[in-house]
Amino acid sequence: MTIRKATIDDAPFIALVVVEALGDDIMERYPEHIGGQDRRRLELLAESIRQDGTLYSWRHTSIAQDTDGTPLGAIVAYPADNYMQMRATTFAMLSDLISFDVESMDAEARPGEYYVDSIAVVPKARGQGIARQLLLHAIAKAQEMSLPAILACEPNNLGAKALYESLGFRHNGDLFIFGHHYLRMERTEKLKLRVNSPAHSPISSPYRGIEGGLTRLFNKACTAYGLLADGDRILLALSGGKDSLVMAQLMAERARIFKPSIHVEAVHVVMDNVPYQTDILHMQAFCNALGIPLHILHTSFDESTDKRRTRCFLCARYRRKAMFRFAVEHGFNKVALGHHQDDFLATMLMNLLYEGSFHSMRPSMPMEHYPLTIIRPLCLVPEKYIASHAAEAQLVRHISPCPYEDRTRRSEMEHLSQSLCTLHPEARQSMWHALEKGWD
Repeated sequence: MTIRKATIDDAPFIALVVVEALGDDIMERYPEHIGGQDRRRLELLAESIRQDGTLYSWRHTSIAQDTDGTPLGAIVAYPADNYMQMRATTFAMLSDLISFDVESMDAEARPGEYYVDSIAVVPKARGQGIARQLLLHAIAKAQEMSLPAILACEPNNLGAKALYESLGFRHNGDLFIFGHHYLRMERTEKLKLRVNSPAHSPISSPYRGIEGGLTRLFNKACTAYGLLADGDRILLALSGGKDSLVMAQLMAERARIFKPSIHVEAVHVVMDNVPYQTDILHMQAFCNALGIPLHILHTSFDESTDKRRTRCFLCARYRRKAMFRFAVEHGFNKVALGHHQDDFLATMLMNLLYEGSFHSMRPSMPMEHYPLTIIRPLCLVPEKYIASHAAEAQLVRHISPCPYEDRTRRSEMEHLSQSLCTLHPEARQSMWHALEKGWD
């Protein structure tokens, strides 16, 4: 499932979403059991949706879609500065459908607020977390604009109310709209993130002293190992950890350079059967600030199918499989992973001591079973550079780490690498040059 901006051609589907959000189970009846009155209502709504300056305009809408492009749901949300004017325009266009007293309606939203107007998911896709993802997408937009998010909830819709509350919305007054009473709910909690406009990403000042080294080593890796080429479509693997977030910052900055001309998007894979939690809201706001589309994928694995493999192995395998398939289906030719130089050296030592072989990951590696190339643009960056920047820029990690994560052996290799560097200051460079010789 991915979330994209709506187009004017989505107007008929958005009309269904708006009607469904108003309490009519029209999606259950559509299209087989739709009568003339329903069709007239949908046609009028669709026409208003095709216009600018209306409440339900396609420009206010984001669509959740399946991997084949089938719409699964949508959310209509917008800054409310011109709400009353947009409402007057919309109701004038829909006057034939209005049977309630417009003058008695409260203002659903006020200037200085971001209003989540309508949200609905098609029946076959419900129960999969799509509504939550759409709401997170809208909340991230509100955060980007530094506006509180507002929505209206039917008092008897306990499921919707619980969902809204789980995302930080709180009851803050009552509304009388469309002839019924609603709860006005507001979300004002701030993200722990410096959100800047896409034109001024967080990779820029005030952290130049830190990013100078990061950017220099990132650019050196891209040039030395030929990681980027004109026309590349690169999918960034975003876990939510410091390494992948810093990589996203650097790649977003590089994508603004004229040559080589590259296109960058990000993906986060949720493993549904592993009890851990990531801050998707933070990642969405982070990517919005960088001007990078973020795709959220869901997958799972059955460990009973392969008793020889650990949970960690199966999780990583299925996570990457979902990511690679998405990359191929959407025309990407490269996938970027956030491994830094310490990861390379730890892997080398682990293979040397436990397998008797001298090898590690590569900065660039064409895949055998997919028409993709894996790139690791942080390969020359020591972890301490990333950790320093992450602390200064307040980049946050997972809310709840994976309970199955076992890093004992890798942690031992990281400590061994650090001990070798303490013993001999040039050990890092020597080990890296030894790795490079193995790639020739």
